[in-house]
Amino acid sequence: MRRHALRALLDTFSTHADVGLVGAKLVGHNDTLQEAGAILWSGGTGAWFLKNSQLRRGRANEGNHRLNYVRETDYVSAACALVPRALFLRHGMFDLHFSPGYYEDTDLAFTVRAAGLRVLYQPFAHVVHPDPKPNPKPKPKPNPKPKPNPNPNPRCTSHTRPTPPAPGARRRWTPSSTATGSTLPPSGGGVRHRSLQPPGLPEGPGPTC
Repeated sequence: MRRHALRALLDTFSTHADVGLVGAKLVGHNDTLQEAGAILWSGGTGAWFLKNSQLRRGRANEGNHRLNYVRETDYVSAACALVPRALFLRHGMFDLHFSPGYYEDTDLAFTVRAAGLRVLYQPFAHVVHPDPKPNPKPKPKPNPKPKPNPNPNPRCTSHTRPTPPAPGARRRWTPSSTATGSTLPPSGGGVRHRSLQPPGLPEGPGPTC
């Protein structure tokens, strides 16, 4: 808050007639105007007079003459405003309908105007107001990569991936009464069946299903 800002707000009630609410000039840290009185349109939306104007220092400030005189406005922000305590209490202070915030100061300004008093903007009440930061949007969580199914056959209770044979290994004949996958007719005197494993896989039991 600049020097004499509160004094400028308070003196407005004695130097101007029928005043009920006085608001300050709100400026960002980079000398960009945030508010110099506000407008409320018939649809209920608001606008700030010359918002985001770049303020100039010294004599160059004459270019911002529209911001540098006391004038009536539709409403002022409660970020820095002055209202007589008796008037504030008589009209129920801020309406709880607007809790936790926003438009409660607009409602107060229109209540003051309905009581026959004026809402003024005071440019000599220079207040540095931090720029409001928008709420950060939550970052979308990356979709986890699908895990490989350890059991490619859903009807199997267990599955063991066979180890491929060493290079140059030969398939062998194994005596058994049954063959994996199918049976072959007997050849010669003994019962010797050839295990029908897929090419490139070793002999052995298949998955348990």
